[in-house]
Amino acid sequence: MTELAGTLRARYAGWVDQVAAAGRHVCGDELLGAVVFGSVGRDRPHEGSDIDLMMVVQRLPEGRRPRSELAAAIEAAALQAGPDLPDVALVLRTPREIEDGFPLLLDMIEDGRNVWDPHGTVAMLLDGWRTRLAAHGARRVRTGESWHWDLAGSSPPGRWTL
Repeated sequence: MTELAGTLRARYAGWVDQVAAAGRHVCGDELLGAVVFGSVGRDRPHEGSDIDLMMVVQRLPEGRRPRSELAAAIEAAALQAGPDLPDVALVLRTPREIEDGFPLLLDMIEDGRNVWDPHGTVAMLLDGWRTRLAAHGARRVRTGESWHWDLAGSSPPGRWTL
């Protein structure tokens, strides 16, 4: 690893901690955990990378607008700690919503990295999905720098719902 890459990783690690701390401040005890994914989660950030972060919150408001307002409050709190924060893409989910699944979860299953998980909630939820996918024969296939999930040979056959 070059010194520049190490410095960049360290800067992103600090920013991730900054956003996670802001989530704890805004959500209080309702915040159960946080996982970073995307290029930062894979420990491969580059100049201009955003921070993809899922926060698992016990109770969340219904509807897109109230959740967007909560995400904006978390980002605003993070910016108060340091104005040089890169773009942040927050995903806010309840434990039940993670159990039910959603497509972006597939990225987190393999490449997500827990950044705050005091009771193991995020680890347990993601491990549950890993087990479920493996039991059905689903697998992630890499092609160069990209990847996709092969669900065709999975059992039960047919359409998967995430």
